[in-house]
Formats: sequence, C-alpha cells, structure tokens
Amino acid sequence: MNRIKFVKMTGAGNDFVIVDNRSCKIEDRRAFGIEACNRKMSVGADGVAFIEKPINKGSAFMMRLINADGSEADMCGNAVRCIAYLAHKEGIAGRRLSVDTPSGIKHITVEGPDNVTVNMGLPSDLRLDIALKTRDKKYTACHVNTGVPHAIVFDGSPDVNNTGREIRFHKSFGKKGANANFVKVLGKKRLKVRTYERGVEGETLACGTGATAAALISNMLGKTEFPTTVVTSGGELLRIDMDKNGHLFMSGGVKMICEGTLYY
Repeated sequence: MNRIKFVKMTGAGNDFVIVDNRSCKIEDRRAFGIEACNRKMSVGADGVAFIEKPINKGSAFMMRLINADGSEADMCGNAVRCIAYLAHKEGIAGRRLSVDTPSGIKHITVEGPDNVTVNMGLPSDLRLDIALKTRDKKYTACHVNTGVPHAIVFDGSPDVNNTGREIRFHKSFGKKGANANFVKVLGKKRLKVRTYERGVEGETLACGTGATAAALISNMLGKTEFPTTVVTSGGELLRIDMDKNGHLFMSGGVKMICEGTLYY
C-alpha cells in the first residue's frame, strides 16, 4: 500500500485533490482518480489534478486532470488556477508560470489566493444557431471549445441535471459530447451560469471553462460586454476578459481546504 500525500483545494466551488506525481509514483491515474474522488469512501472531489514532469521547455510542470468518473479532461480552468497557486506556495514555480496541459500551454499569474488569472488562449470550434430539442424544450444553442467543448443555452430556470444530461450527450456535439451550460443574463457585465459537467456527470458548483465559454458567446451575441462577471452555482464569482488578440482570461479566488496522506 502506497502513502500518497495530497492537498485538497477549491476554485470557485470546483474541488480537486492535487498530487505531486513528478516521481511517477502513481502509474494508473484513472484508478487513483476514481478512488480519490469518491465522496463516501475517500477524500471526495470533482477531479484529481496531477503535477507531472513538463513536456515543454519553459513550463514549470504539466497538469493532468482525471475526472470523478475516471475520464481525462484536456483542460480545467479552475484546476489549473488551484494547481498554479499551490505550486507557487510550495516554491515549485514563481508568481508567473507556464503549465503544460493536453490542450496546450497555459500561462498563469498568481497575485494571491483571491486572484489567480489564467490565459485560456484562443477559443476554437465555434458554432452558433444550433437547433436543439430536448424532451421538454427547444433551444437555439451555441458551441465553443475553451479547452474542452461547451454547449451554451440561455435559460434562467433550467433542470440542470436532467436537461443538462440530454444536452451533454446530444448528437449535435458528437461522440464525446459537450458540457451543458445554462446562462442567465443579469446585466450588461454580469451572468449567472450553471453547468452540467462531463466526467462529473452532474452539476458542479463552478466550471471555469464553462464560465469562459458562456461569457464569450454572450458577448458575441451582444447580450453582455467584457470584462464579464460570472456568478457560479455556488455563488462565487469568476471574471472573464478578452484582449485585443482574442485571448480569453479567467480570474478568481482559490482556497486550500486540507492536506494529508491517502493510502492507496
């Protein structure tokens, strides 16, 4: 039995078990992720974020993210903010760092626990005006990839878990599906976003890539403007902005919850 040191953190309500795996002590990330994320039998989390050896020169490390169901996410905005803060706190990296992810290099600035900003990069696979029908409603949906794929619908009072699951697996979004984001416009610079997340297979208290996708689509449709404040399901705030080159930035707080040893 291995003794695995971990830190549990949350970014705007997204919670993660973080493990430094640069020594490759954990070979089967999927099995470890499923076990560690079990809220009844282990620490419990939306996912496990592994600090791995970097693959690009200039990067501090690589982040691998295993969801609660054992699937791997190409990117997670809140996880990379948490892991960057921890890396800075532990002396692994400075306040400005680059992190390798399966979706590319992410550049993060750590100003403190209340403000960690990640450059989410350029969005891709943008599709507007998708006719989408669920059992209860018809939507005009949009799709964009902000590190992982997201479907965006404007619905102020959704049935997130049931309708969200239908949208997540809808044929319009291919075999891998998409996270389903339900967006309510609260003002010219403010949105509320609730997300059904792939991998967790349910609503999470926050989704960083989803908040970014929702803010982008809302701005493109003229409903809001940057910088946009996103109110998450858990009530925490994320700030989304875009620079002149079209790069998207997400900022918000992170929090350390506990640390300890997992027997695995």
